[in-house]
Amino acid sequence: MKLFITSILIMLLTIAFTACSADNNDGQSDVPSGDPSTHTHTPAEAVRENEIHATCFADGSYDSVIYCSTCTEELSREPVTVETVGHTPSEAVMENEISPTCHASGSYDKVTRCAACGLEMLREQVITGVIDHIPAEAVMENVVPPVCKTDGSCDMVLKCSMCGIELSKTESIVPAVGHEWIGGKCKNCGIAFSVEESLEFTLSDDGTYYIITGIGTFYGTELIIPSKYKGLPVKEIGNYAFENCTFVKRAVIPASITKLGYGAAQGCTGLEKLIIEDRKGWSLYDGQEDPKIFPIPALLLINTNYYFDLLIDGDQFALVKD
Repeated sequence: MKLFITSILIMLLTIAFTACSADNNDGQSDVPSGDPSTHTHTPAEAVRENEIHATCFADGSYDSVIYCSTCTEELSREPVTVETVGHTPSEAVMENEISPTCHASGSYDKVTRCAACGLEMLREQVITGVIDHIPAEAVMENVVPPVCKTDGSCDMVLKCSMCGIELSKTESIVPAVGHEWIGGKCKNCGIAFSVEESLEFTLSDDGTYYIITGIGTFYGTELIIPSKYKGLPVKEIGNYAFENCTFVKRAVIPASITKLGYGAAQGCTGLEKLIIEDRKGWSLYDGQEDPKIFPIPALLLINTNYYFDLLIDGDQFALVKD
């Protein structure tokens, strides 16, 4: 039994101290294959050693090494070159930007760099066109203030808010302000009060006479209608010309007047006396859809309360003189 155990131990020691023999070029051991003290190398998968990574501008390299999968002895080592990967362009950015204006072009550099190393790969100048003028708020220039009977004017000017160049100029008319009577005089121009300057007149269509169309700035209690205005006769008092003029107590209509329009004195509740210089030829003109003319005596028109009341209360008739 002791002899058997001893034999086993000797065999194990012999195997443990047996080294792998070097392979020939064909992978076979230099020792004859019948020699039980050697074994055949089994190549493992190649591994990389001494690796240098390739960059955007330089090649890389590594050693491809094969070891024995059993005894880890190095069987081969081969250097391998890894070509440069080249630059990788990143998204282009703007540099050296000059903003355009309304009278000059702008520009910027469109620059592309490598995303890995930051090296500038491309620089291109881009021209941006002139932008439109930006109007500022309109301002008034060349202002001529209006006066009582004369219109004023001003220029409404638009300029560019960036460069200040004038874009447009429009003349605007400022209406006359009219007289403002205080104590018998206009407080603006100092002219003495006059009926002609206070009443509103409109030139007839044929341009031969004037029509009174409004009370204007008249403020007195006695209204004496003028027979002429600007060298032409005053022949008509227009429809509702003195409507609701309650402060007039006495009115005089000159002989030049040939027509009192509808409601010319309507609402003139303060009127106490109406004097018509020429009492002949007046007719009452009915203002209904089918108008009729009714001759009436001038004395009745002036002296009878009936017709007087019609002037103040009614608006469906006019007075017309032949």
